[in-house]
Amino acid sequence: MSTRRWSEMLFSDLLFDSALTCTSAAYRTALVSLGIAVMATFFLCAMVFAHLLRSRRALQQSEARFRATFDQAAVGMAHVGLDGHWLHLNQRYCDLLGYSIDELRKLTFQDVTHPADVEADVALAGRLIAGELSTYSMEKQYIRKDGSLVWVALACSLVRKTNGEPDYFIALATDVSERRAAQDALRHERDFTSAILDTVCALVVVFDREGHIARWNRACERLTGYTFDEVKDVPVWDRLLLPEERAAVMHVFARIVDAQENTRGYENHWVGKDGARHLIAWSSTTLVDDGGRVAHVIGTGIDVTDQRRAEAHRARLYQEAEDAIRLRDEFLSIASHELKTPLTPIGLQVSHILRALRKDPASLPPDKLLPRLETIRRQVERLGSLVTELLDISSITAGRLRLEWEEVDLAAVARDVALRLGYEAARAGCKLDVRAQAPLPGRWDRARLDQIVTNLLSNAIKYGAGKPIDLVVEGDDSTARLLVRDRGIGIAPEHQARIFDRFERAVPDQQYGGFGLGLWIVKQILDALGGTIRVTSAPGSGATFLVELPRRPDQRGQVAA
Repeated sequence: MSTRRWSEMLFSDLLFDSALTCTSAAYRTALVSLGIAVMATFFLCAMVFAHLLRSRRALQQSEARFRATFDQAAVGMAHVGLDGHWLHLNQRYCDLLGYSIDELRKLTFQDVTHPADVEADVALAGRLIAGELSTYSMEKQYIRKDGSLVWVALACSLVRKTNGEPDYFIALATDVSERRAAQDALRHERDFTSAILDTVCALVVVFDREGHIARWNRACERLTGYTFDEVKDVPVWDRLLLPEERAAVMHVFARIVDAQENTRGYENHWVGKDGARHLIAWSSTTLVDDGGRVAHVIGTGIDVTDQRRAEAHRARLYQEAEDAIRLRDEFLSIASHELKTPLTPIGLQVSHILRALRKDPASLPPDKLLPRLETIRRQVERLGSLVTELLDISSITAGRLRLEWEEVDLAAVARDVALRLGYEAARAGCKLDVRAQAPLPGRWDRARLDQIVTNLLSNAIKYGAGKPIDLVVEGDDSTARLLVRDRGIGIAPEHQARIFDRFERAVPDQQYGGFGLGLWIVKQILDALGGTIRVTSAPGSGATFLVELPRRPDQRGQVAA
C-alpha cells in the first residue's frame, strides 16, 4: 500500500471518530488540523527515509567501486600509518612483497625496505608530514618474504584529517625490476664497452651528423687535456682544429655524411688544451638510422706526431747524408785539384833546375836560380796552407780544436801578417793600407789570430781585383775590432750568409782556387774565442769584414763539433 493511500484512510478514520464523539465545530477543526499535521510529519519522515535509503545504496556502491579499484588495481596500493605500519593493502602489494595481508599488518614498511633505502624513504615521509612536499616518488628495493629483492617505483602522498593533522599515507608501488634489470644490463654493456674503449691506445670519438662530439674515450682525454664534459655536444672544429685546417675537415666530414663514404688515412691536427699540436691519422665509419640516414660518424685516430717527426728526421738525416756525400765528392775533387795546383809548378821548377844543373851548373847563376826557388817557396807555402786547412776541418769537425791562451797584441799580429803577404798583394796589384800602430793586447790564441787575419787578408787579395785593401785594428777597453776592406768584385746579398759554411763560395771554382773553407774556419775559431764576424758588401763594390773579439773572453778551450 502506498504512503498516500495509507494517509487517506487514516484521515477518514479520524473524521469518522471525531463525528461520533464531538459535536463542537471548533473541536472538529482542531481534529482536522491535527490530522493534517500528522500526515505531513509522516510524509516528511517517509521522504527522509527514502533519501537515506538512496544515499546508503550510493555509498555502498561507491565503497564497492573503491574496494574493486583498490583490490584489483594493476599496481600495489596501501594505506600506511604514520608509524610505518600497514593499515590496508591490496593483493598486488602483497604479491610484490610475498606476504599475506595479515602478515604485513604486523610489520612496518621499514621492516621490508632494503637498508640502503630506509633512510631516504623515511626522510621523504618526514617532509610530507612537515608539509614541505605534497607528494614524493622514488625507486627503492623491498625485501620479499623469501629474501629476494624487488625494485619498485614508489609514489606516496599524505591524507590529513579535517583539522589538518596528518592521518595516514597512501602508497602506490609498481614493479620495475625488469626495467631495472634491463637498465643494469645496458649499463653493464656500456661500462664494458667503455672499459674496452678506454684501454685501447687509439683515439675513438663519436660525432653526430652535425659534427658535434657525442662520445670519446680516455685516450682522447689524455691527448687533448679536455674531459668529455668539456667537449660534449661541441662541434669538433670549434674546439680542437687549427683554423687553417677547419674548412678542409668540414668538407671531408660533409662528404662522409652525405655519401656515407668511409675514409682511411686522412690526417689533420688536433690542438690540445695546452696548445700542443698533434697530427692524427683517421679512419672513419658511419652508423645509419632506420631511415638510412647517417646518424653518427665513428672516428678512430692514431697520434702520428712522433712518427711523422721521426720520418722527417730520418728524411733530414738522409738528405744530410746525401749532402755530406756530395760535399765529400766535391771536396775530394776540389782537394785533388788544389793540391795538384802548387805541385805542378814545383815539379816543373825542380825538373828545370835539375836538368840545367846536370847539363851545365854554370848555366844557373844565383840571379836566375833565386826566382825559381822563390816560386817553389810560394807554392810550398800554398801547399802547406791547404794541408793546414784540411787538418783544421778535421779537428773542428771532431771537436778537437784546442786553443792556447796567452797575452797577444792583435795589432802586432796584423802587422806581421800584412808584412808576410805583402809580396802576394804586390803581385796582385793591391796596395795594403795598414792602420794598426797602437798596441791592442788581449787574451787569445796567437796562432789562431794569425790564421784569422791571414784568411781574411788572403781573400781580400784574391778577390780585390788589384785595388787597395784596408787593414784596420782598433778597439776599446772590452772589445777589439779587426776590419778588412777590399774594393773588388763584392758579394751578392743572397750569398753573404752561406759563405761562412763549409765548401761554400760566392764565385765559380774555375776562376778562384781554394777549398771554400777559409771563412768557415774563421767563423769556428771566432766562436771558440767568443767573437763574431759580419760582412757588408755589394756586387762590384768590394767587401768589408768586421771581426769583434772580447779582450778577456771565457776560456772554453776548444770548438764544439
